[in-house]
Amino acid sequence: MSVLGQENSMADSVGNDAKQAINMGKEAAKTAKNLGKAATHAATGNFAGAAVDILKDPKLIAMILIPIVLFFLVVVCFLYAIPTAIYESIVTFTENIKEHWEEIYYSNEYGGSFFSILMSSMEVGKELFADIADGVKTTLNKCWNAAKSLFVPSDKDSDLNKIAHNNTDEGSDFDFGIVTQEAVERVAVIRKCIAANEKYRIRAEQVRDGVKSCNSDIREYVQKTIKAQLETGSDYNMLQTYLYISTPGLVENIVPMGTDSTGEIGSDGVRKTNKEIISYLEQLAVDIQNAPYNSRDEAKEKFDKAVKDYFPMVKEDGGNNSNSMMILSLLATQQGSSIEDMQTSDFMRYLGYYEGNVNSGRTTEFNVGHIDDDPIIAKVKTWKGTFMPQYLMEEINYYRNQKMYAESLGILTDDEAEEYENIINSYSDYGAPLIDFLVVLQFPDLDLIKEPSENRVVIETRNNEDHHLIYFKYKDIYTDEENGGAIELEVTKEWDDDGTLISVIVTPSIHYSISPRDASSILSIIGIKAPAQAITDSVVSTFNYAPGHVFNDIPEEATSFKTYESYTAFGTNTKQHELQQSATTDDLGFRRYRYNGEDYYMVALGSHYMGYECGKRFEITFTDNNTGEIKTIKAIAGDQKADQHTDPENKYAVTNGDVVEFIVDVNALDRTAKGMGDMSYAGSVIDENGNYDFRDAVCNGRVTSIKYLGTV
Repeated sequence: MSVLGQENSMADSVGNDAKQAINMGKEAAKTAKNLGKAATHAATGNFAGAAVDILKDPKLIAMILIPIVLFFLVVVCFLYAIPTAIYESIVTFTENIKEHWEEIYYSNEYGGSFFSILMSSMEVGKELFADIADGVKTTLNKCWNAAKSLFVPSDKDSDLNKIAHNNTDEGSDFDFGIVTQEAVERVAVIRKCIAANEKYRIRAEQVRDGVKSCNSDIREYVQKTIKAQLETGSDYNMLQTYLYISTPGLVENIVPMGTDSTGEIGSDGVRKTNKEIISYLEQLAVDIQNAPYNSRDEAKEKFDKAVKDYFPMVKEDGGNNSNSMMILSLLATQQGSSIEDMQTSDFMRYLGYYEGNVNSGRTTEFNVGHIDDDPIIAKVKTWKGTFMPQYLMEEINYYRNQKMYAESLGILTDDEAEEYENIINSYSDYGAPLIDFLVVLQFPDLDLIKEPSENRVVIETRNNEDHHLIYFKYKDIYTDEENGGAIELEVTKEWDDDGTLISVIVTPSIHYSISPRDASSILSIIGIKAPAQAITDSVVSTFNYAPGHVFNDIPEEATSFKTYESYTAFGTNTKQHELQQSATTDDLGFRRYRYNGEDYYMVALGSHYMGYECGKRFEITFTDNNTGEIKTIKAIAGDQKADQHTDPENKYAVTNGDVVEFIVDVNALDRTAKGMGDMSYAGSVIDENGNYDFRDAVCNGRVTSIKYLGTV
């Protein structure tokens, strides 16, 4: 365009702007004129004429109505909406105070101190004022938007653009609202699981302190027993100088149940406490909702990675977060409630708690050392709990349902309602702390040292010039296969050149552990059998592999953990039950199926590896994580992992990462494997350093390949 053209265009634009200004002035003058006429009519008492003048001009209507409507909205806001927002915030505050107070009371070792409860109340108090401010702000925004909508036309094009934007491939607010809600629910579950792990830690440490309180009795018994054993030796009568038996050292090993108050170290190397973990995950869940469309997948991945870092299913120190998740699911199953909506305080009561005004001075006793004649008794504080066996829970639910049914029909009298409540409340006397079923003390039998050990490790020997032994240091190791734990006696003997025993020094140490019982193994105690998926002909199999096919696609997320299930859990009309009729139990508790002269371990696999048909045979290879040792077993699919319990590709269980689940006889199960809840330990032993030796273990290490061999 030429300069002249630009000047002409600019002139036209200025002219148009001037015309618009003149028109606006005319409209304003017209409105003022109509308003003046209306005022004149009103002043002379002609209200009908005033109304006619006002109705002739829509803008005049808006000018008059806007102040009236705004005044009305302000009145409503301050007389109703704001008090309502304050009231709702106070109700929320009261409920939060009650839940926080109960969560502290039932989670704390001492029932909750006044200071901790006060601090919790102050924390929630800060939330109260934030809730009130948010409520008032939201109410005022709604009032203002309502006022604007009366007089400001909607931008239809803008609405259409929003709709079109929400239907792009990047996803809609609704879709990501669901994703955010799922993340929030996962955090709620993790919060409860961490609280359960912390509850276990508190009780395990109380058991440890109970064992330590018996240290003097243990010392006396061990020293007396060692002396009695040495007196039977051929050289004891020649002892001229002295016998010294030191105080037994108690070497403890508390196996965590999962992430607790000690927190976790993330991939960035930073340790977060359990409170910091929850706060961090909550913030990441909010970040998913607030992230731009093109960044929400990244925010979701960051959240998932944080969960994997700070709440791993199986920890490197042996902790297993899946245990607390299974226990949480157990309570939801027994009470028919939702895991996400369940209050943490209810879960804490279910696990157990100390109530000072009821249990003060009461203790729970247990035998340390398994001595029958003169037992060494340890004591811990007695806890209460709301856990009950399944048959009692079913009775309670029966009375609750009867009451609810009568109420729904409108035939429940006050006396009948009171009678139902008395019956239901009477069951509280049968409640027990579930945590006491979960904490397992593996302490060796002290009577093992009455006899010389068959497992002796020579540490040092010295001879004199005549080649006669003058110094002998060795360690006798007693491993208790039945009760767990071990006793080590480090003995030093010295002789003079004449062959006279001049001194004996004994340094005993007792190795014991406190570990969580695998959640699946307590189902038999509770009275619930682990459900096995019934594989029926109605399920279409997608397994199309020929014998000899090797699966090498074991996911990195899969772990070396190997769970187990009882062979008695299958229904009588299932293929699983049919296969069990031809199986036997070996010395370690594995169920073995005999086929063509070979014994096959009975296992459960994901449908990716076996389809939906039991009876397939496999060769499974394991590789030890530390030594690289490779082991191979032959197995038969005696059950199938339910798809809802495995990853999207149905390769491994999402709760603990296991690829192979062994079918076992729980009553004959290897004690170490049972205590650990991991079949990797079946056949392992404890070496002289107190570490597990897996050389004779059946299936330690990660699954590295699965070879399909055919069907039976």
